[in-house]
Formats: sequence, structure tokens, C-alpha cells
Amino acid sequence: MSSTNPTRLSESMGPCEAECPASVLALLSSSDNPYKLDWRNRCYRNLRLASRKLEDGTMIRFAEPLEFTDGSKVAEFRVRTEGRRMVLTSLNGYGRYRVRNLMKLAFEIVPDRKPPKTYFG
Repeated sequence: MSSTNPTRLSESMGPCEAECPASVLALLSSSDNPYKLDWRNRCYRNLRLASRKLEDGTMIRFAEPLEFTDGSKVAEFRVRTEGRRMVLTSLNGYGRYRVRNLMKLAFEIVPDRKPPKTYFG
């Protein structure tokens, strides 16, 4: 049998890719092996990152500015959805940016600042 046969592979053989689906992770038995636990934690982290939902108009912020081919460096973006495509725009409205593997990157969702309600009484 070849070494790529899935029936012969195990976590202790050194999986480097951490893109295992949740359905497969659920089938694994418990372990206290630090290497296996590290790999499982990386898989769960990637699943959490990929499961985030970004709606149209959401503002996101990266810890470090992203540099683009036009030389611009931007850290805060507004999410725009165009059908199934997700496009980022800078907060000033100029520029449209596409970021490869956006959902795998670490960013924070910035809550919208709504003005306080004014009451007249």
C-alpha cells in the first residue's frame, strides 16, 4: 500500500495541513499526545475563522495594515457583497480590494457606532 492511503495515515504521522472538516474531527478518539492536540486545535481554529459571517456593510479591522499592489496600505475596511462575491472598500469609500482567503485571516469585526437617541420631553 502507498503512504497516501488514508487507512494507513494517523495523526502521529505529522499532518501539517490544518483543514480537517469538523465531521472527521468528531470521529477521533480522545488523546493526550501534545502533537495530536496541537493539530486538532489548529483545525478547530481554522473552522472557527471560516465560520464567521460577514454581512454587507460590516466594518473589519486587521491588526497590521494589508499592502496591495497599488502601494496602498489599509487596515480598516467596509465589507460589500456583490452576489456571492465579497469586496472590501476603504472607509473613505475609495478603492475596491479583493483579499484572497479573507476568512482565514485574523481580523476583528468593529461594531457600528450609532448616535445616541435624542429624547424631547
